[in-house]
Amino acid sequence: MAEKLELILKELDFDVVKGKAYRLRMTYANKQTGLPFDLTSHKARFVARLSAGHADTIVSLDETDGITLGSSTNNIEIIVPGINVDASEIRYGFELEDAATVITPMLTGDITLIKSLI
Repeated sequence: MAEKLELILKELDFDVVKGKAYRLRMTYANKQTGLPFDLTSHKARFVARLSAGHADTIVSLDETDGITLGSSTNNIEIIVPGINVDASEIRYGFELEDAATVITPMLTGDITLIKSLI
């Protein structure tokens, strides 16, 4: 039987240099044991838009393109491609779907697009 994935939706904002790819790594672990969940049988979606509910999608990733799901440390890796839009901030959401098609919202937040680090 698969482990139950429990998570309250978290807000995570981050900065990205405009036009440059960004790597986001995280470990999704069991609260009691600290061991990462095995996510290899899950599906994942990452979607970024100009604002929540906006019709136009700026970035759309899944486990076949841009998202890697595994069973060990850093069991979630999201590679956000370079974003070149005429906006300083965009909104994103990230969710997992298990084999029984139960969706677990994981993260939401703002991506601030900055011109340069220096």
